[in-house]
Amino acid sequence: MSMKSRFRKIINEISARYKFVSGAKGSIEKPYQQLKQSRPDGTWGKIGRVAGLGTIDLSWLLFCLAKYTAKDLNTIFLDNQIIDKLKEQKQKIEIKNGDSIARQIFKSLQQSHPKTAARLHLWMLYTLIAGMTIGGVKISQNRNSNNNKAATEQTIEQTPDQTENIPQKTSKTLGDYKDLLRPITPWLIAQLISAEGVHMENGMHTPYQDSNGIWTIGFGSTRLKNGKPVTPNTKPITTEEAYELARWHLEDRETFFVLSCYGAANEDLLPKNTGEAFGLASIMYNSASSFIEDEKDYNHRERFELLRQEYKKNGENISDSTIIDLFNRYPIQSKTAFGSAWIDSNNPQDMADAIGLYMRGGKGMHWRRWLEAGLITGDISPEELLECPVGGLYDFYLYMGAWNTKGVNAKYVLWDKTPTGVTPKKETYQMFKEWSANPKTKQKGTGIEGVISRPKVKDFLPPEVLEKCMHSECEIGYFQEDNNKSKVLAFNIGINNIKHMPQQYDKIEQIKDNSIMA
Repeated sequence: MSMKSRFRKIINEISARYKFVSGAKGSIEKPYQQLKQSRPDGTWGKIGRVAGLGTIDLSWLLFCLAKYTAKDLNTIFLDNQIIDKLKEQKQKIEIKNGDSIARQIFKSLQQSHPKTAARLHLWMLYTLIAGMTIGGVKISQNRNSNNNKAATEQTIEQTPDQTENIPQKTSKTLGDYKDLLRPITPWLIAQLISAEGVHMENGMHTPYQDSNGIWTIGFGSTRLKNGKPVTPNTKPITTEEAYELARWHLEDRETFFVLSCYGAANEDLLPKNTGEAFGLASIMYNSASSFIEDEKDYNHRERFELLRQEYKKNGENISDSTIIDLFNRYPIQSKTAFGSAWIDSNNPQDMADAIGLYMRGGKGMHWRRWLEAGLITGDISPEELLECPVGGLYDFYLYMGAWNTKGVNAKYVLWDKTPTGVTPKKETYQMFKEWSANPKTKQKGTGIEGVISRPKVKDFLPPEVLEKCMHSECEIGYFQEDNNKSKVLAFNIGINNIKHMPQQYDKIEQIKDNSIMA
């Protein structure tokens, strides 16, 4: 038989056996059709399916060893050419006087029964390879398991001296961390009004398409509380309903959820003041966790997928210990530039500079990121947004010179170049405060100046909410006990952040839940 014919025979046999085991119609030597019924469904069967029996046939060999004779194995597995070659080699074995008794006996067996010795040699080789393959899979699985276990143990392991010096934190829930953030909701909605503007007809908010062509309503909401997306046929809503819909997006969906998860996992990441909380929450509203970690990272995806499943099942009752456990099992390992600045440095100016690295061409991003950077560094306060005209942030961006620039160059209206990237221009924040008192804009492309006569952001906040914000009650951690006798923090979250916060707070009342009809 020629080499070509032998090769074709082996390929056809492997192909037939693969189809046979996978359940498709295939042909194999007639005496062995019974293998289809006797194929195991347990561990060996699973291993056989993983191997596919289309490469080396290792698992199939191990199964057949327990059921068939040596003669059958020759027919099932390999052309007898291999056995014959090994037989010839065994016949040439010479017994030496220096060999041990066991080795002499084995060599004697090879001389007297060369074909049996050849088969035994082949079986031992296949068994060794099969064992190495299966063992390699198990080692890989154990290594991943041990790595996760080691990461968890390393996180929680403390010496007796360390344990004595660190206060023990009682278990809290996701809702507790979100309570810390809820008072700043009005500032976030004010930012949406200053950035998105409003689209109204006859005193009602109507659907419109944003700059990306996505249907939107109210203060930048793209989805209704019943889960349905906004469409051209969505019914108009009132300003109160627009506020409540925006509040729902921030507090009950991704924004506060993501920020609270990071805070629950690492208390050092809890915002130190209202401006930082405002800036971070604004980032989360636009980008969720992808601004912090590489969205393609396996740990990032798995961790937040499990966290969202927990959130869907338990709501805000998820314990911080559950969140910590998931962060330990899937630790942060692929941080973005901003993620590194926030998690590793936690310095406001480093965070502001890292924000600049994300800006791309096109309108919108540059002035939103500029505002977030200024809020984090404290160069602008949340209250100063109240005097901004509706949709006025973009007008300020044009007025500062963006009317005459395109794409990436436009960002240098509000940002300065640095050796490593860009940093927000400090003087632009003071200019914004002065501009808000007498707002103007410039027509894009021509530079023709015009006066802005639109209402201000504060005109669209519910009166009771505006009243609280004007009396400094829309501050992070603002909380009042039910008995109204003493003012305390929302909850004690550890010494690292308490030192950054005032010691007395009131809790902002929640706006009544108004249903939104599609």
